[in-house]
Amino acid sequence: MGRAQKTIHPSASSQKYLFGQYFSRTDVVDLILGFCVKSADLTLLDPSCGNGVFLLRAFTRLKYLNPHLDPINILKKLWGTDVEESLVAETREKLNKIAGIPLSDWQSSKKIPQIVTVDFFDCLATTETSPEISVKVDPPLLPCMGAIIGNPPYTRQEILDGLNAGKNYKDKLTNVIKRDFDLTISARAGIYAYFLLHSTIFLGEHSHGRLGFITLRSWLDVDFGLALKQFILGHYKIVAIIQSLREKWFPDAQMIPCVLILERESAQETREEYVAKFVQLREDLSKIFNPSLDSKGQNPSKADWTCIDHFVNFIEELPVTGVFKCETEENLQEILIRESLSFRVIGIRQKHLNPARKWGIFLGAPTIYFKILEIASSRKLLVPLRSILSKITPGIKSGANNFFYFPNIHHSIAKWTDTHLVLASKNPWKENAFTIERKYLSPILVKFKPQRNIFIQANDGYCLTTIQPRGDLEAADAKVVDYLKFGEGTPPDLPYALRRTCQNRISANPVRDWFHIAESPPAPLLHFEITTNREITFYLRPDLLDPVLQKRILVNYGFYQLFPVKEEDTEVILALLNSTFGYLMFEFGGRYLENRDGTISNETRIGDLEALPIIDPTLIQQDQRQRLIEAIHILGQRQVGKIWEEFKQHDRQTLDAIILSEILGFPEHIIPEIYSSLTEIARYRNTKKK
Repeated sequence: MGRAQKTIHPSASSQKYLFGQYFSRTDVVDLILGFCVKSADLTLLDPSCGNGVFLLRAFTRLKYLNPHLDPINILKKLWGTDVEESLVAETREKLNKIAGIPLSDWQSSKKIPQIVTVDFFDCLATTETSPEISVKVDPPLLPCMGAIIGNPPYTRQEILDGLNAGKNYKDKLTNVIKRDFDLTISARAGIYAYFLLHSTIFLGEHSHGRLGFITLRSWLDVDFGLALKQFILGHYKIVAIIQSLREKWFPDAQMIPCVLILERESAQETREEYVAKFVQLREDLSKIFNPSLDSKGQNPSKADWTCIDHFVNFIEELPVTGVFKCETEENLQEILIRESLSFRVIGIRQKHLNPARKWGIFLGAPTIYFKILEIASSRKLLVPLRSILSKITPGIKSGANNFFYFPNIHHSIAKWTDTHLVLASKNPWKENAFTIERKYLSPILVKFKPQRNIFIQANDGYCLTTIQPRGDLEAADAKVVDYLKFGEGTPPDLPYALRRTCQNRISANPVRDWFHIAESPPAPLLHFEITTNREITFYLRPDLLDPVLQKRILVNYGFYQLFPVKEEDTEVILALLNSTFGYLMFEFGGRYLENRDGTISNETRIGDLEALPIIDPTLIQQDQRQRLIEAIHILGQRQVGKIWEEFKQHDRQTLDAIILSEILGFPEHIIPEIYSSLTEIARYRNTKKK
C-alpha cells in the first residue's frame, strides 16, 4: 500500500497505526481483481503499490486470462506508484522474478516495469502510453488505465499534516482535488478518499474502466462521506461494496474495512438505473471461493480464478440470476435482498441511493430491519427524532476533566462542610490539598458505566462551575482561587489552563475566563455517545437533586441531552427509545468503531440522533401511551443488562408487545426474529477478534 513519506518503514507497528500502512491479503486482492480485470488487454495501475501484492496478483490474473501472453508484455501492462523507494525496488524485483527475467537483465531499462517512486498526487493524466513517460517529465504523467486497484493508506489528514507528509500536505491534497474536479471535501476525510477522487482522472470518462479499492467502511455513514457519495453517484456505477462479518482482513489494524468496486460511467440515466450491490460476507472468503485455499488469506500461487469469477458474475448479474435452493429472495419497495448462509446481497437502484443517508445499513443491518421499515403501517407512524425534540445538545465539555471534576487523579473528596468542599491530595508527598466554596460546584454525571438503571439514581461526581471574573474572586478572597492557580501550573508540560478547550473559552465580550463553566438546565432524556453491549436512554427526573448541594445534576460530554417539544411526551419517548424497536434503530442509526481488542462499539452523534426513526408520540392512542409509561416505570426499577440478556426479560417483552404488535401492527412471529437478529449482531460486535 502507498504511504505519504518515504522515510516510513512498514515493519514498525506503531507507524502502521499512525500512517495507515496495512498490507493486503491475497484473497481480498484476488476478489478485487476478479471484479476489475476481465480482459488480458487491460492496463492496470496501483497508485499506492507498497510491496506489490496487487501487481503481483494482477500478473497471475492476466496470465490466467491469456496463457499465451508473453511475460514481458504482461509487465508492460502493470503500472504502480509509491513514495517509498525501497518498496518500489522490492516490487520491481518481485515482478521481474515472477516474469522469469534473469537477474543479469533486471537493470535493463527496457525490462523494468512501470513502477516508479513518485507521489501519486503529483501525477497528471495523458493520452500517451510510453512506459517511460512517467519518469521523464515534471509533473509526472500517467496514461489512462483500464483499471485502478489498490489499498490506499487509511491515515486521517490531521495526522498527515505536519508529520509524515510535510507541513502543507493537507493543502496539497485539497488543491489537487480542487484542480481535478473543482471539489472540496471535509478535512476529516482520510487520504483514501483523495486516492479515490484523484484516480478518477486516470479512468477516461467514457472508458468504463473499473476502480477496486480497500477502504475504511466509515465513509458510508459519517458526515464527511456525503461529498464522496455524491461524487461516486455522479461519476460511477457502484458494482459492489463488500464487507465481511466474520473475518478480520487486517488482524493488527484497528479499523473496519470494506471493498469498493466502481465502474466509470458518463451517462447519468445509466448510472441512476444501475442496481448497486451491497454484499455482506457471512463466511470466510476461503469457504466461499474454495475450501482448499488457505484460511489466513494467503492463496496458493495459482488462485482458483474460476471460483472467483463465478462469485463475481453472480453478484454482477443480480437481480437477473435465478434463485437457488439454498437462497431466499425478498423484493421490497426499493430494494432486492438475496441471501444464503454464506452471504447476503442487497440491490438498490442508484437513483434511490440518497447520499445523505447512511449506506452502512445495507452492509450491516439484518434483513428484518428493512422488512420493518417497508411495512406500510409502520412507515406512516415513523418520523425523525428531531421532529419531536426542541433540541439535542452535548453535555459539558470541560477540556480538562482531571481539573474540573471531583474526584480526579489528583484529589479525592475528603469531606464536605456547610460552606466548602475539602479536597485531599492523592499524592502524599505533594501538599496540594484545596478547599473550594460549595457555591462554585455542581453535581454531574461523568461516566456511562456506573449508570445501570434507565432512571438515573445519583450523580457520580462534582464539577467546578463558576462564571465569576477572576478579579471578583480574588477581591472576595475566595478559596477557589488557589485551586485555579493549581490548574495554571499543573501539569508542568501543558497546564490545564492552556488546554485548547479551556483557551477557547476566553472572551472579552462577553467576559469569560479559561475556567468559566456555567450551570445549565439539564434535559430529562440522556443518551450516551458510544455504547458496546448496553443501549440505554436515561431519564433524569426534573425533581432529582444531589443530596449534598441540593442542585440539579449536570451531565458530562459524551451524554447527549434530548429536550422533547412537548413535556407530556417525555416518558412516552423514553419508552420508545428503550424498547427493542429503539435498540434496532440505534444499532443501525450510528456508526461502528473497532476497538483495539477487535470488539466493535456503536457511536451515535447528534446528527445520527436527529435522523433516528421513531414513532410519533402524537399518533399513539391515549391508552397505549399510558401503558407505555407504566411499562417503562416497571422496567426502570431494575438494572439494564446486555442486549441479548434483555430479550429474556418479561417486562421488556411486555413493552415490546405494546410497541411492535399493537402500535406498529407487526405479526407476532417478527418479534422473536428481531430478538434473534439483534442478539447475533450484538454478540458478534462484542467478541474479541484474533
